[in-house]
Amino acid sequence: MQSGNGKAKGYIHKGYRLRYVASRKKWVPEHRLVVEEASGRLLRRDEHVHHINGDRLDKRLENLEVIDQPKHSREHKFILRELSRSRRENEELRKQIAELTNQIGQLS
Repeated sequence: MQSGNGKAKGYIHKGYRLRYVASRKKWVPEHRLVVEEASGRLLRRDEHVHHINGDRLDKRLENLEVIDQPKHSREHKFILRELSRSRRENEELRKQIAELTNQIGQLS
């Protein structure tokens, strides 16, 4: 999916690389094209391609999963919940570190 000069064709929109497909007369997310080529068929409109590692530009086949909309929504809600939980834990750890640093300073 590279042009002759080594640069990727298409453009980035909302974090996704798009390519123009002349036969369809429209821009298509490159990760969908990768899955379609690998599966030998066009994806249906209700089939979503999930980036397992969250990197929208990582179009390696092992990073892509075809799922339906409800599962795709569940995946992203789970990720957002885990991110929120991790941020809370991180903030608590920062407070503990600050408290310990303060205690160490008082011992000196």
